Amino acid sequence: MGFLQKMKITPLSGGKAFEVMINPASVKMSKTINYDKKAVQGTVAAEPKFNSYENDTLEFELIFDGTGVVDPIKNALVPKVVSEEIDKLTDTVYKYYGAKHEPNVVDISWGSTLFKGRLESMSIDYTLFKPNGSPLRAKLNLKFVKYMTNKEAVELAKNQSSDISHIKKIKTSDTLQSLCFEVYGDGNYCTDVAFLNNLTSFRNLKPGINLVFSPLK
Repeated sequence: MGFLQKMKITPLSGGKAFEVMINPASVKMSKTINYDKKAVQGTVAAEPKFNSYENDTLEFELIFDGTGVVDPIKNALVPKVVSEEIDKLTDTVYKYYGAKHEPNVVDISWGSTLFKGRLESMSIDYTLFKPNGSPLRAKLNLKFVKYMTNKEAVELAKNQSSDISHIKKIKTSDTLQSLCFEVYGDGNYCTDVAFLNNLTSFRNLKPGINLVFSPLK
């Protein structure tokens, strides 16, 4: 049996890293593209024109348990206090830091899940209480929005632009038309790319070779 890895939420500056008590049962990642869908008068429908990308989002639910049934630390004598654990998480993802005038940017890591972002929303559902009203169990629904500096966004847009050269390594499922569409947004550049790469045929690409896609003039 492998080592149990806990999800960890680490602030890039300010506050302490937070390790969850119970790993989430599921993680939802969302990507959204905005299109201009305004139709010209007299037409039946509009061709969607790319407008912008929305920041990716990451959503999951965390369970906090103070009954002792779920023991977060091996051989621990005292169960975790739910309210204290929620306060620790809040300090990491929600607290406003005056020096920065904003909440933390955090790295969320768990297995193959690696996400840098900021908390967008958090809701707490208390489901079990002690006789004195102190919470014994709670569910937290968290939503994070991907964080990217303006410099990183400019570099990403530049790297994906059709006005610079691209080199693509051919995979079995690739076609020249699909690659042209990926690089240029138009699959009708097959002949030009084939000529540039000295291909005798663009219908049967050999997997493993590299093709150069030159900038659009």
